[in-house]
Amino acid sequence: MAQTLIGVLLIALALLNTWATFVILRDTAYSKGQRAAQVEFVWFVPGMGAALAIYLKRKDVEPAPRGDAFGRELGDFSALDAAYGSGEPSHDSNFSDVPGGGAGEAGAN
Repeated sequence: MAQTLIGVLLIALALLNTWATFVILRDTAYSKGQRAAQVEFVWFVPGMGAALAIYLKRKDVEPAPRGDAFGRELGDFSALDAAYGSGEPSHDSNFSDVPGGGAGEAGAN
């Protein structure tokens, strides 16, 4: 009885690994070396490697969002621009807070 159960589990494991191998080899998004490494992982970590490979190759898995926690794209500095200005120098307002330093007040003294 125990030998039959072990035999059935080994056959099921071999079928799962074979299926995962075909799934990996059909995927052309990776290079040959990457696919070879994934196949080796499937066969050296039986069961768990195949389950992970099949899970990651599913077509309905949405890609991870790109950006930060607020939904902005990486490199979007609009919040900083709003808070601190765009970083572009404004020649007229550089000295507007200094008495006599504004553009319209240059000849007033």
